[in-house]
Order: sequence, then structure tokens, then C-alpha cells
Amino acid sequence: MNDLLLNFIVIAGSLILASAIFLFSNQKQKREMKDLTQIANQNGWKIAYIRKPLEKGFKITAREWIIESIMRSGGRESGPGSTDWEQITTWFANKPGTTILIGPRTTQEDMSPLAEKLAHRIFETALGADAYGLKEVAVGSSAFQEKFMVWAQDPERIDSFLTPELQYTLLGWDRKPPLIKRTSKGTSIELDGIQLKNIKGLNALISLGEQLL
Repeated sequence: MNDLLLNFIVIAGSLILASAIFLFSNQKQKREMKDLTQIANQNGWKIAYIRKPLEKGFKITAREWIIESIMRSGGRESGPGSTDWEQITTWFANKPGTTILIGPRTTQEDMSPLAEKLAHRIFETALGADAYGLKEVAVGSSAFQEKFMVWAQDPERIDSFLTPELQYTLLGWDRKPPLIKRTSKGTSIELDGIQLKNIKGLNALISLGEQLL
């Protein structure tokens, strides 16, 4: 077998493999869209698909909440043959109040004054005036406090928001831990680095969000 024929076989094999991957991916995407559309129609939700060169995903609008699951890029190369795509899924409800943040614990030790000061600067950048007076609160079961941090403006009222049911749900969460945020603008759940595409994940997020209504 000469080199020319060998190269031809390798190229042909690569093209067949690439076509098979594309076909499989395209069929999977169609199934996911069909399932999402079906569940939205069954529940009377509005669903809109986002198809832009640098942004893809969907938005579901229900009576009391909105879910937006997006994959977007700034169009810049982050490495050879790749772009800076980011994924995020957000559940949002128009339920404003004093600021409360619930997120995964980053350290098992008490925060040093310097670390706490840095955290406040990050909060101020992200939340503006909604970050005023935020302080870490020791609340919930010991198991919950080991896995999650809670920051609040009004610690005395946190129990009505962070219910035992919500704690139980978060402790049993088997995906990347969410960030729950309530501010004067509303209440949200953010799944950073995740673009929901399946019904199971969508239902889990909706179930979690409905505990905050």
C-alpha cells in the first residue's frame, strides 16, 4: 500500500468520523429541543430558543418565574482552535427583599478580616447598594454549615427564607452547587458553568426555585 493510498484512507476515515459525530450531536440537540418544547407546552409555559452566532440557549417564561439557559462567547480565542464559551443557567422570580446570598462554602475555616474585607469588595462590585450591611450568618444544621455559606443583611429573618426543606434540598443537590441570591431586584438561582439541556435537570431547578416563592 503506497503512501498516497494510505493518506486517502486516513482522510476518508476522519471525514466519516466527523460526519457521524455531527449527525449524532445534531440528533441529540433536536431531541432535547423537542423534549423542552413538549414540557413547556404541557405546563403552559412560553419557550423561546436563542440562536445567535455567539449566543445559544433557551428562555422559559412561567407565571411566577423565568429560566434562561445560555452558552455565549465573546468571540475571542482562548487557545488553539477554541473560543471563550461560557455557560450559565439562571432561574429568576420577581420576589425582592433584603439581600441574602447562599452559596457553596469555599473554606472550612473562619474568614480572616482580610478575606472578609475582600469578600465585601466583591459583593459591592456585583451588587452595588444591595451589598450594604452584608454579614456571614451561622444558620442551619451543622451539615448544612459545612457545605454552604450564608450572607445576609437581616440575619434575624433568615429562617423564613432558608427553611429546613430548602436546606434538605441543597444538601441532596447532586450537581454543581447553585448560588441563591435575593436582592432588591428579585430572587435568583445561578448555575455557573452549566447550560441545562435535559428535563431532569430542568425539573430539579424548578423544584428548588419554587421553594423560594
